[in-house]
Amino acid sequence: MMKIHFKEEGLKAMRRKADQMNPSRDMHIDVEVTSFNKMIFKTVAVSNPKSYKARDEKRPNWDAKTVVSLRLAKILINLSEVSENKLLIDPFCGLGTIMQEALLMNINAVGFEKDRLTCEKCMRNLDWLGKKYKGKWKIHNSDARRLSNQVKNADGAATEPYMGPYFKRVPNRYLAERIVRELETLYADVLRELRKAVKGKVAIIMPRFKTDVNKRLELDIRGILAYSGFKIDDSIPEIQYPLPYYHVASNIERFIYVLR
Repeated sequence: MMKIHFKEEGLKAMRRKADQMNPSRDMHIDVEVTSFNKMIFKTVAVSNPKSYKARDEKRPNWDAKTVVSLRLAKILINLSEVSENKLLIDPFCGLGTIMQEALLMNINAVGFEKDRLTCEKCMRNLDWLGKKYKGKWKIHNSDARRLSNQVKNADGAATEPYMGPYFKRVPNRYLAERIVRELETLYADVLRELRKAVKGKVAIIMPRFKTDVNKRLELDIRGILAYSGFKIDDSIPEIQYPLPYYHVASNIERFIYVLR
């Protein structure tokens, strides 16, 4: 039916089955739509792993152990629903991956990083984007637990927070329990600050830790939310948070939450 409609409108259209074609802008088409279960979807963005890798690793400062993937950064920004020319906060900006992707989406960004050296590296990474983005970002070399002193009325936040020290092996139960307790306090304090500074949604990663006794330790999400004043977003019934985002071999299992 769609092809007939396009023909009547004098538009050239092609039809491909799902196993014949992946969404791609390389075909130089103007509009791409997908029909599924009597619904029509328009392709608005296409992931290009090669360009992602080039943009990621060619930055002045890059650390595979600590940086957020570009894909996850874009997911978090989209889930925060911050739109063009609005302001996004990343309270744990690190080397600036989320801020970088926000700027490339024409979103203003402000970040917080308490480690001075990491903060300087983040600034160099964002300077690397070019003069076009000068004035659209700012980084505070300070603790995110006081961020409401510097930022008011931000439109949303997106972040992968600090998740404890890096370790190659599954930690023992006692170490994992200590990390969980520390992170619960940190996340609760930062989210309470975001509650004062953000008028929109917060997209955030929450970790779950594997231990050497084949047990997984989760943060007390309910307690964190009760303290901070946030609730899990339920505005889209088809999406139930948290969303898992991790490899089965990961020592830390990531879960995406959207809060309001």
